[in-house]
Amino acid sequence: MNSLINFSDLSKNTAQLLPKHFSSSIESVAVCSGLVELVESCQKHDACLYFSEGKFSLYQLIVQLIIRANIPANLYFMSWGLSEEPLRAFHKLKEENKLQDIYCILDYRIKERQPTAFQFCSSLATKIGFEKSHAKAVVIEFQDRIYTIIGSQNMTRNNKNEAGIILSNIELGNHAKDYLHSKIYDTGTKE
Repeated sequence: MNSLINFSDLSKNTAQLLPKHFSSSIESVAVCSGLVELVESCQKHDACLYFSEGKFSLYQLIVQLIIRANIPANLYFMSWGLSEEPLRAFHKLKEENKLQDIYCILDYRIKERQPTAFQFCSSLATKIGFEKSHAKAVVIEFQDRIYTIIGSQNMTRNNKNEAGIILSNIELGNHAKDYLHSKIYDTGTKE
């Protein structure tokens, strides 16, 4: 199945970063509600649609995917919200050498809205970019695979029903990673 990304509403910078047409094949899709089922399904399917039903947060999904891979990863994420609990989990992964670099794009008001979490993130992240953003996107890059997660969950502890999709297409994942990376370096940043 071929898919087309519509670039008509994107800025010139974004449109230059990604191709006008992106063809990919999604051969198998899983629909999951539990965290264990979701992590296991990501190993077998091109795409996994999930509904958290308040049972897990985005950061818990990220942690489990990294642990399950059993090889070091780089993490890229965009989030409007941020709290300390996910950052503590990422810090632990870094201490265990399961997580190498963390790149993030946060809403420009994060310093005022969540100053303690922002301070922790500043000490943990390789690089942080700021912009007006409500996007929730994650790329987990391993040596042999890449996961792209797009959904409704912020990088916080969350007991609400949230939805998302995990894609394991390497080409799409690399485009998403390049986009996030470029946004980090094109916005106001923290080294």
